[in-house]
Amino acid sequence: MSKLSRPYNTIDDAALGGFKKIMKSYSDWDTYEYGFIVIGAPHQMLRQLGHEGFIDTEMQYYYTEPHTDRSRSSINHTVSPYAAVMRAFCHTHPSRVTAHPRLDLADLGVLEDSRLAAGW
Repeated sequence: MSKLSRPYNTIDDAALGGFKKIMKSYSDWDTYEYGFIVIGAPHQMLRQLGHEGFIDTEMQYYYTEPHTDRSRSSINHTVSPYAAVMRAFCHTHPSRVTAHPRLDLADLGVLEDSRLAAGW
């Protein structure tokens, strides 16, 4: 079983944490595809309502240690230990697509307008 990250409050925060870990800890992230799993686990906590305390459960999310097959186009990841609690599989795309240059927000608006004009 992979090492888990610290707990996060949302799935998105755990996913961003995993991507930051890849970019910060693996110098070849722009060459090889990396992947990790985001899992959710219930966590019991004590809540207080007025003078009364009670046990409540909330979800906390973690990402597994990032993994690579040292491939530029795919990754295989073992899911079985986490199948019941898996919430997301995240992976990088190290090679840039050369057919489509990077679009900024203004370009995206022009693209949307052209699709509407073309009847898409």
